[in-house]
Amino acid sequence: MNDIISHILTDLNFIKKAVGRIEEGLSILESNVQLSVEVYKKFEEFSDIENNAADVSVFNNLDCIWRSVLDIVKKELTEISYKTWLEIIVPLSIDQNKIRLGVPGEFEKGIIGCRYTPLLKTALRNIAKTDYEIEFSILRENKEKATSNGETVIEVDEIRSSINSKYTFNSFVVGKNNKWAYKYTYEIAKNPYSQHKLLYIYGETGMGKTHLIQAAGNYILKHYPAVKLLYMSIEDFTRDMIDAIRYDNSQIFKQRILGYDVLLVDDLQFIAGKEFTQAEFFKTVSEFIDKGKQVIIASSRPPEEIKLMNERLTSMFELGGVFDIQVPDMDTRLEILKRRRIEDKIELSDEELVAVAEKTHGNVREMLNAYTRYVIYNQLVQEKAK
Repeated sequence: MNDIISHILTDLNFIKKAVGRIEEGLSILESNVQLSVEVYKKFEEFSDIENNAADVSVFNNLDCIWRSVLDIVKKELTEISYKTWLEIIVPLSIDQNKIRLGVPGEFEKGIIGCRYTPLLKTALRNIAKTDYEIEFSILRENKEKATSNGETVIEVDEIRSSINSKYTFNSFVVGKNNKWAYKYTYEIAKNPYSQHKLLYIYGETGMGKTHLIQAAGNYILKHYPAVKLLYMSIEDFTRDMIDAIRYDNSQIFKQRILGYDVLLVDDLQFIAGKEFTQAEFFKTVSEFIDKGKQVIIASSRPPEEIKLMNERLTSMFELGGVFDIQVPDMDTRLEILKRRRIEDKIELSDEELVAVAEKTHGNVREMLNAYTRYVIYNQLVQEKAK
C-alpha cells in the first residue's frame, strides 16, 4: 500500500498534466458530491494523448478550461501579480473563436488586457489547441452574471464577499497546533460585542486560517442575525479603494465599511510593500475599532513581518489577540482525513489514511490534495478491474 501512495505522491507532475485540472475533482469532493467514474474515464484518456496535451473535447465546460489556463499562467507570474490580476477574472462564455472574460472595472480591464492577454492566449492555445480571441467585459458596472455551461451563478460582488457555509467550528479539527487560535476565535464569535476588538491569526498557507475566520463569520450570522458582517480579502479592499479614488467616492467607500459591525479580513500578507494601501487600511481599521466594532484578520505572516505602518494599530495587536496556527501533528492530520472520509462516503481503510498522513508532512491543503489524488487513483483501478 505504501508503494502505491509513494508512486502517487512522487509522480505529481505527470498526474497534473494527465488530468489537466485535478483540483476539479477536489472541488467536487469538497461539495460532498461523489466523484463519478465517468469523469475518471475522461481523465484516464489523457495518458494516451501525445505530449500530454489535453484535447478540448475533454474539457466539456468553461470552468474546467479556465482552471487549466490558470494552472499554466500561475507558474509564469509572481504570487502577488497572480492574485491581484488573474484571480479576479471570471470566465463568462466561450465559442469556437472567442472567449469572454469578466473583470471588475475599466481600470482592471486596461491592466489585464495590456499585460496579460498574450500569456492568456498562449495558455488557451496549449490547453485547447485553438487561437481564441479574448474579449473583456465589465462586470461590476453592468452587474452581469457569469454563466458556465448555461448555469447562472451569483454576481461577482457577491462571490467576493461571500462566506463558505461549509466552514464551521464543528467541521474544524482542533489539535495542539491550533487550539488557542480556535478557542479565542470561538469566544469572540460567541460574543461579537466583547471587549476584545482585534484578533490576528497567522500561519503558513493551507493551515486552516480561512476556515477559522469564516467559521466565526458563519457562527455570528447564524446566532446574531442583526449583526452586519463583512468578509473580504486584502485584494478586495485594495481594488475597492482604487475604484473609490478613481471615481472620487473615497468617503462613501470608507463609510460603507464602517457601516458594518464585524470585519473579517483574509490574506493580509499581500499588503506588504503597498504603502498607500497600508495607510488607508489601518486608518479604516483604527476607526472601526474606535467605534467598538470587531475585527478578525488572517495572514500567512506575523504582524511584525508585514511592517505595519500604524504604530497605534501595532499596539492594538499586542493588546488584542495574536495567535499562530502551526503544522498539525500526526493525530490531527489523521483526524482530518477521517472526517473527510465520512463526508465523502469513501471506503478507505484506516491503514490507507495513515499512509497518506505519514507521507504528507506539509500543510493540510497538500495532505487533502494527496488524499484526493489517491481516491481518484483508487477508483480508476477499481474501474479497470471491472
